[in-house]
Amino acid sequence: MLKINFVKSHWYAILIYCLLFPTKAYSGVNEFTPLDQVEDWVIERRVNSTTNKVLCRAFLPNNSTWFSGRIRLDIKNQLIIPEEMLNTRLPELSSIKKVINALKNCRSSLIYLKES
Repeated sequence: MLKINFVKSHWYAILIYCLLFPTKAYSGVNEFTPLDQVEDWVIERRVNSTTNKVLCRAFLPNNSTWFSGRIRLDIKNQLIIPEEMLNTRLPELSSIKKVINALKNCRSSLIYLKES
């Protein structure tokens, strides 16, 4: 009986903690949210709430807008390099292959497990 009371008291403590110190949780529903980072690349995911379609994307972060200045992979995993980024250091092929594997993993299921 002592063990049950111990579990109940911890349950209440956890509940009180969650109410006093709320944290953000990113769901990725209807907007892209960060999911993973593979080397310098950011993997983001969005789930369309009406169609339940999972969309994943990868990009190299910088201060530019999405289309004008970010090196990224499109839906077919083709590398997109904006004109203004042609003079910058391009990503290594080994890095791109890792990102493509992470995108395949992201697109395959709602449950995303990082590869080690």
